[in-house]
Amino acid sequence: MMKNKGKANPKNDHAHHERVKLDCTCGRDITIEELIDCYPSQRKSILERFLPHINNAFRKYEIETCMRRMHFLAQVGHESGCLKYTAEILPKGVSESSVYDGYKGRGLIQITWKANYEKYGYFIGKELLEKNKSQLEAEDLATDSAGWFWTNGGVFNMNTTADPNDFIAITIAINGGFNGFEHRKSLLKNSYDSLNVTACKNLAVLRESMPDEAKKALAVDEYQLKDSIAFNNPRSAFAWGYWHDPNSKRSGTKKDKETSIAGYQRFLELIEKKPFKKKAFGLTPIQMEKIAKDAMQKKD
Repeated sequence: MMKNKGKANPKNDHAHHERVKLDCTCGRDITIEELIDCYPSQRKSILERFLPHINNAFRKYEIETCMRRMHFLAQVGHESGCLKYTAEILPKGVSESSVYDGYKGRGLIQITWKANYEKYGYFIGKELLEKNKSQLEAEDLATDSAGWFWTNGGVFNMNTTADPNDFIAITIAINGGFNGFEHRKSLLKNSYDSLNVTACKNLAVLRESMPDEAKKALAVDEYQLKDSIAFNNPRSAFAWGYWHDPNSKRSGTKKDKETSIAGYQRFLELIEKKPFKKKAFGLTPIQMEKIAKDAMQKKD
């Protein structure tokens, strides 16, 4: 995972501009101007190199609607530092052989683990193990591998969670928790505006027939756990509480006690029905339950 702010930077080689938006991007290639507005901190020359590969991935992996594209670009943007990095930068003194089974994050979505390199290589008909693993750092495979993971490499096809605007579930699927949650959200807002999602033709019927519901469904300012499929997953519910907990050292979210309690409370409700038996976030199930219960007791 790479961090890069999504704000305009005077050192960039493209000037700030107001673009006239006439239509949405459904079913067509996005333009360089639209990509610049998604990642205003990045140099135009870098964005131009990635643009054709991004459009190819959109077509190949059915990321053809505005909703799917804005979520894809937000997640890829965070993981790659707005297309700056195609390989994970490990901490000083840490070798690749000591992490992720010897296969660190590569590609725009930072694919890790040997099994995933092997699965993607099989999918495209290329050998990507051992000395060939660096091929994932090339612009074409870095982008294509992100599209593959988006639809084939995760726990579910993320197009299906992008359609209902489930940003929380997508973030967990990509990151495992909520590292960089606020930065991902800022990039989501960039993409929402750039791709002119408010004018999306695929959402026209919803906007016209149920305007209030459409407004809620298309909101990108705030996301609540109860509105996500993550609400029914104990690991995800705990993560929501843990990352928002003011007493937790986890970063990437805005610390908020009330938001944290919502996650912990849901976690406890779920494990009461079915005990959670796996370690998560470096914690045992017993430790997770204690953290949640302690937080609930302190809320009063």
